Amino acid sequence: MRRFNDRKVYIGFLGSNLDFSKRLLDLAKLELEGVQMRRFETLEDVREITSDPKNSIRILIVAESRAEDMIARYRHYTATANCEALVLAYEDPGHAKTVRLATLQSKETSGIRFLPMRCSVDVWLSLLKILYYRQDVIPKELLLSQGENRHRHSLACTKRPARSRF
Repeated sequence: MRRFNDRKVYIGFLGSNLDFSKRLLDLAKLELEGVQMRRFETLEDVREITSDPKNSIRILIVAESRAEDMIARYRHYTATANCEALVLAYEDPGHAKTVRLATLQSKETSGIRFLPMRCSVDVWLSLLKILYYRQDVIPKELLLSQGENRHRHSLACTKRPARSRF
């Protein structure tokens, strides 16, 4: 189990068993050796992990069905999970692109990342690793067209400040 200063590190999955199966979490755990995977039915269930100061959730992956709630209660999600990043796991690229455009309109929610669920297992695991190691990735289907960029008054690419690994 990967530990930093005697802490357990988790990737949290917020959704039902239909969104994130046990088999999917087991595959992720095998690929990211030492990182704990945990699925939560509700945001309040996340407190089981975050209430212990020896535990930390690196990223919380949220099912697409909770996208609007995640955006509306972004601060509540980040405060409850106390995680470094919120990630939207999506199956419908059209819906995810709508969510991405909405998040870009607000500085508060602009840090939401995206993880496609309809791709090969190897690609999905690679994207999960990239997200876990604090790198941003924008799936091709979520890239903005030039027309969308023109309508965005402040679509600036900014580099995030480096975060400590510990």
